[in-house]
Parts: sequence; structure tokens; C-alpha cells
Amino acid sequence: MTKKYVPTKNLAELDLNSELTEFESNLRSKRDQAISVADYRSERGEVVAALLEAVASEVGDEECSAYAERLKKCADKNNFYYGEDFLDNSTGELFSGFGNLFGCGLKLCQSCVARQAARNRNIARQAVNNTKLLNREHYCYLRDDYIIEQEKYRFVTLTMPEVKASLKKTMMIQKRAWDLFRKLKFFKNYFAGHIKSVEFTFRLNGTYHTHSHLLAITFFIPEELIKLHWTNCVEKAFNEFGIEFEAEQANVNLKLPDSLEDVIKELCKYITKTTTWEQIPASHLLEIAQIRRWDRMFEVGGRFRQTIQKLNAERSAFSSSAGIEDSLKEDKKSSSSYYL
Repeated sequence: MTKKYVPTKNLAELDLNSELTEFESNLRSKRDQAISVADYRSERGEVVAALLEAVASEVGDEECSAYAERLKKCADKNNFYYGEDFLDNSTGELFSGFGNLFGCGLKLCQSCVARQAARNRNIARQAVNNTKLLNREHYCYLRDDYIIEQEKYRFVTLTMPEVKASLKKTMMIQKRAWDLFRKLKFFKNYFAGHIKSVEFTFRLNGTYHTHSHLLAITFFIPEELIKLHWTNCVEKAFNEFGIEFEAEQANVNLKLPDSLEDVIKELCKYITKTTTWEQIPASHLLEIAQIRRWDRMFEVGGRFRQTIQKLNAERSAFSSSAGIEDSLKEDKKSSSSYYL
């Protein structure tokens, strides 16, 4: 069935009181939702840009002032677009899209972070939809023997005790703890694949609360066993950075997911709430503005990673055989669209 297309200028001129077709009504609804999101992101961008300008004025930092200008440009309402019938040349699929013409790339920008989250969700869905759970042999610590068991998805949350340090240093400690954890023989034995993201909040006592979410392919694991290994890794990371580990243990939460889609949304939601930027110290804000890429904030590992690598190789082979590889570099996506 051919989908009816309403040109942009006609859509904009539609009489609100006239009777709309179902397609016109749906398109207007999508447009209104996109405008609402653009208004909110623009407002938040202006707020954070003002915070950066205040920091730049206080410390006399021209670089910080430049970051503020980039963020304001990204948050400008004329920078947002919404379109129907975008064409993905690599797959031939049509889709609707919403985003920014110019991206500042700052981790303080809700629009740019949301765009990265959307990409991460797409990667996570591809990994989950194309990876099979297996019946396989593994070493069971409870039985002290090798057994054959059916793999299952599990949603794991690894929490790190609060750290009174800058966000940059806190994230370095978190990354070190994770690196130690994923290199354990225990991890390699039980976790056949994982998709991981990191989230943080700023506490009123001046500390950061960070935790990692994992969608894992694994077997039955006692929560206390994960907690034991994770606590040891966090304590080692604290010691390496010269910070005393005062907590009795690092918290872990383990559960079977009711909905994989809900877990994917939780994994690829945000790194922090947008209001956090108004709460953290000014010096920390500048540190974050200088970050070009969070290290391992989103990670696909094990069989999930193998799946993504295989899919990327297949797409590359298809593009080469179809003779469109060069054209993709010139124009990845084309569209009939209108701007907000």
C-alpha cells in the first residue's frame, strides 16, 4: 500500500478546523510532539550555556566561552528539524527523523546526548535481536564442577560507593573498577555477552553516585557472588586512586527482565538528568565541557559484540557489491522534511 505524502508547505497551511485524513492527523501529531521536544531541549541548552558563560566570566576562560557559544548554536530552535520519509541508503528503508542540523558534541547538551542515546538503542536492539541464547557447558562455582545450562538474559546494576571528587575523577575510578571486574575469570566464565551503560547523579553532600546497568547473557549466579567480586574490584580501584574505601560493600542488583525493550530503554536513557548540570560545582562543569568522548560509558561485549561486528561486515559487503559505498560517504541519508 502506497503511503500518502503531504508536502511540507501544505501541511503547515492545513486549517486546524478542517477535517484531516488519518495520515494528516498522525503527521500533525508527530510534528507537534517534535516541536514540544525541541522547545524543551532548546530551553535546557540555553540554561546550561548561561552556566558556562558564568564560569567563563568568573575564571576568564576563552575556551569555556567558546563552548557556551557552540551550545547556544546547537540549542537554537532554528537548528531543529523533523522529517518524514528519510531514506537510509544502506538498507533502503524509509523512516521518520528528528534532530539537529548542527551538533555541538558537548556532553552537557541534551540534544547531542539524546542523539547518542538513540544510536546506542539501535545498536542494543540489533545485538539482542540477532544473538541466540545457547545451551552450553560452563563451570558452576556452587557445584564445583562443569555443567550444561541454558543461558538467560539478566539485568544487572553495579553500584559504586559515593566519591567526593570531581566527576572526571569519579568516572576514572568507575572505569578502573569495571576494567578489573570484566577481566576476572569469574566474569569470563559467567558472562557470555553484555551491553553496559553508566549513569550518575550528584548528591547534595557534594558526592557523585554512579552505577552501571548491564543486560547480560549469563547463567544463574548468586547475587552475593557478584557483589563479592564487584566490591573487591571497586576497593582496588579506590586504593589505586588514593581514596579510602569506607563502605562495607558495593551494592549489586540482579533480576530477570520482564521486557527486553524496557531494559534497552533503561540502558540507553541518559547519563544523568538534565537538572544535574545546575547543581554541580562550576569547575566540574568546565571539566565535562572539555570531554569529547566518555570512555566506556556505553559498551557492547562478548557475543553481543560479535553479532554487531558480523552485521557491520555484512552491510559493508552489501554496500560494496551494490556499488553504493562511495555514495554513502557523500550523502548517507536524504529526505523530504521540514524544519521546526
